Amino acid sequence: MFKLSTKTRYGLRALCQLAQVKKGYTIPAHQLAKDQEISLSYLEQVLNVLKHHGIVESFKGPGGGYKLNVDPKKIILKDVIEILEGPVLITDCSADPSKCHRAEDCLTRALWQKIGNQVNSFLGKITLNDLVKKNCKKLCK
Repeated sequence: MFKLSTKTRYGLRALCQLAQVKKGYTIPAHQLAKDQEISLSYLEQVLNVLKHHGIVESFKGPGGGYKLNVDPKKIILKDVIEILEGPVLITDCSADPSKCHRAEDCLTRALWQKIGNQVNSFLGKITLNDLVKKNCKKLCK
């Protein structure tokens, strides 16, 4: 079963909250964790990954915390998922036929590839701004 981990779900929730913060302001990690009902230590792990990839910035000291480092209109859902999960694949053999000894003569591999391409295309059209502005409803029709 294809399922996103808590790392991605929590990461996206935190990013949505950060996207709603006034420009120039930060949110302390403990406040994000409380607001999103996420363990502080787990959230900090997720935020560190996003920081490493330039999505968020962190600041120490009084008034410190996290803020977005990229305009929410430029943060693509597919990119965030790939940062936190790796490639979005329906099956292992979709991208790498060596993962399955039957890949060359499999009658369903092309189907899995097509579904994966559709999912990736869909996720590639949704921005963090769409989620925050609830524009995702338009995309999901």
